[in-house]
Amino acid sequence: MATDPDEFAVVSMGKPDIDKLDDALREPIKTGTYSNILSSNVRMLMQGVVPALLNELVAADVLVDADDQRVRRTAFGNSPLIMRYVVLKYKKLNGLAGLSMNNAHDVLSRSFQYLWQYSMRSANLQLPEPFGNADEHHPAGPEGDNSFEMDLWNDEKFDSVLRLGLATRNATETSKALCFLACFGFTLRYVPRAGRLFETLLELHAYRLGLATGYDMIEHTLTRDLPPPWNQGNSEEPPHLDVGRLTSLVEHLKKDKSGVLLKQRIASRAQGADIFLLLRTGAKIHLFAVQAKNSLHPSKANSLRALGVLADGSVVGNAELETVQGVVKCLKAIDDAFKVKLRGEEKDDWETKMMQLIQDIFSLIAELKGADDLLSKLKTTLQPVTRNEFLPEKAVEDYEKDLKDMTTALKSYRSVCYSGAALEALQSVLEGVEGVDEVVIHRVVAVPLDAATLMQNWGLDDLGTLNVEFWTKEFLQPTMYAMIDDADLEAEARESEDQDGVQAQDVGNEEGSKEGSKEGSEEGSKETFSVWDAKD
Repeated sequence: MATDPDEFAVVSMGKPDIDKLDDALREPIKTGTYSNILSSNVRMLMQGVVPALLNELVAADVLVDADDQRVRRTAFGNSPLIMRYVVLKYKKLNGLAGLSMNNAHDVLSRSFQYLWQYSMRSANLQLPEPFGNADEHHPAGPEGDNSFEMDLWNDEKFDSVLRLGLATRNATETSKALCFLACFGFTLRYVPRAGRLFETLLELHAYRLGLATGYDMIEHTLTRDLPPPWNQGNSEEPPHLDVGRLTSLVEHLKKDKSGVLLKQRIASRAQGADIFLLLRTGAKIHLFAVQAKNSLHPSKANSLRALGVLADGSVVGNAELETVQGVVKCLKAIDDAFKVKLRGEEKDDWETKMMQLIQDIFSLIAELKGADDLLSKLKTTLQPVTRNEFLPEKAVEDYEKDLKDMTTALKSYRSVCYSGAALEALQSVLEGVEGVDEVVIHRVVAVPLDAATLMQNWGLDDLGTLNVEFWTKEFLQPTMYAMIDDADLEAEARESEDQDGVQAQDVGNEEGSKEGSKEGSEEGSKETFSVWDAKD
């Protein structure tokens, strides 16, 4: 358009350069968790963060008893107070100020959807069914073809998001501050290897995602562990899989487009899901069982086992649990028979009974999914017995050791079945909800990695080969994007390479993270809240 350059000007707003600030402000802003995030937006920095840190109330002993103003300013930058103040200040300066509370809430929900869908589609990842498959309407173009981006921009429901400057057209360039705003404050700082803190971040993201995609969400905490702990060394029979009272949950799910964030009573679990996300659409409930793996080298086997999936991708549950229970008992009978043989106390019908036990165990193992290796190994071990060959004392001792190893392997298999049976127990309860015809289980592994890195580490051709879905770094946008830079993950990866090895780190993630995560849990509980729980 023809305009007079003396009367009109286009101002290009770049990213703020914090290094140009006075040292007394620069260091507290960079060091404070919230102040550092919020300072990535020019308006939030200049109209909110800087004035807040210069305020005489902050200069006083508000949060910490310290003489150094930098210490007090850093403490304020680390507190939820600055987030509340700056975000509400930005809302009044932005076009959001002219909207009602409900309309502002709706626009920010669309902002979350825009950032999340852009990330998923630019990574060419499939959107899970209950969240709506955007690719059906806006298929991703080939590499180098950004036409799908234009489709997203032209979607009328995102017009207000772009018009109000709540996201950039290239969503990956959207500042951390605006990603944080899109999360309504429902997000946390990402800390490598802090297991409980990562679980809390997943809970917030799952809840926020449900809200943003139109579900009426509530939270519910299980009164009993699912599955309950099972010390297989002390008890051969699995604990009763009782999910406890779910009255309020079931009542809520009677409504269409309802959702529940279901949390475990005890966090950081090595067996079973860490969190559950239940979403009802029509007569179907989608049950997301999410296992959190806050490691740059998550163990493939451990990740799958906790969700009732074997290494080959076979899904197991209660049926396999009952069968493998019979296998374990039969193997124990064989072991006891060998002990009798070793003591020289066998009777005349010893061989007949042994052959029957071996035949029984072979037939039972043949019924199990993914147990071909177990069956082959057991046949090799017991081959001389099946041929009715003479067993010297030394051979019997060797059988004792081999059978002990087999028992350990079977109990490991049984543990996977137990995790799968727990999901089926919850599925059974949900199938009783009024108006529900089907409950679909989604087994999910959530990792702080991009999809390409996960596929490379696990050797997957695609992310759907193991009956497991993956919530990777792309899926966790904008939550993860708001809290960590790629450089931080790369630095963490370089650091982990200097450690003793992948296996040791996996053990630390499974067990050691429980201790390290306690601190994260306490920190998270203090920082988690919504910016909209206070009146303007």
